[in-house]
Amino acid sequence: MIVFLVVHYKPPASSSWVHVYASNSDKVMIWFTGLNHAAFNYLSVMFEEMYNKYTPNSRSRFIVLKKRVNRYRRPKSLDYRGCLALVLAHLRSRGSLNWLCMLFGTTYSVTQLFLRFGRRLLSLVLKNIPATKVTMPSVEDNREY
Repeated sequence: MIVFLVVHYKPPASSSWVHVYASNSDKVMIWFTGLNHAAFNYLSVMFEEMYNKYTPNSRSRFIVLKKRVNRYRRPKSLDYRGCLALVLAHLRSRGSLNWLCMLFGTTYSVTQLFLRFGRRLLSLVLKNIPATKVTMPSVEDNREY
């Protein structure tokens, strides 16, 4: 007996992620990404700037961050919020990419591409936020500790 498993992907505009973001529920957002809405929106403002400057498509097997030269390109499968949420959900769960495909309404290859692209962008964004830098405590803090 042969059994076929058919998985129906939702388009990204009506995916589970869009419903989570639109719900304005901090509990669900924290479960999904590890951040509440305020923190996610703060991070997404800086992420959007980087996301719009570069494209995930490259001809090599590595993601090369390069400037977009043509303004008439095929639209990206995920918007900047979806890409950021994909990275945060993956870092939080470390689960299967198949699970993320169903939640974000993308195929496996697109999920893998945007995951690599989003991780690269997130690391660049976090380098520019002083509160996220790991530094040695000051002399006064050492004395206090």
